[in-house]
Amino acid sequence: MLIDCFNVTLGADFTLAIPLARTGEVLSFHPSELCPIPGICPELIGVNNQRGALLWVLDLRFLLQGVVSPSLQRQSGETSKAVVLAREELRVAAVVSKLQGLAEVDLDQLKPVSQPALLGQTLADGQPLYLLDVDAVFERLQNPQPARAPALSV
Repeated sequence: MLIDCFNVTLGADFTLAIPLARTGEVLSFHPSELCPIPGICPELIGVNNQRGALLWVLDLRFLLQGVVSPSLQRQSGETSKAVVLAREELRVAAVVSKLQGLAEVDLDQLKPVSQPALLGQTLADGQPLYLLDVDAVFERLQNPQPARAPALSV
């Protein structure tokens, strides 16, 4: 079964497919527009004002790969790109390194991976492509593991 996805990169070599049905919009913002909130789960790096509404900003690299340094540590003046993940009325902006555009992913070709926020891995143009499990991302944000900060309503 084929699904439409929005492909992005995290860092130099990690390509991620986000199901199009679970994306909202693509945003860009300057890192100075991000307001950090202390004491929340470490994947959430702050909030951003989008058209008068506060939107949580998620560091996908930290969530998926355990990278401690936030994605937004860039040269001053450089804007950040984010894809809004959506589940029912919940929304969170996931910071990405590069937008790659739309593509189809064949769910029958996915190989399992050990990361709970990923549905699996396939190949695209001979390179690994990972399919994001948006539901698992929201579950992790709403139900942090015991050693982490209290649960957050996203």
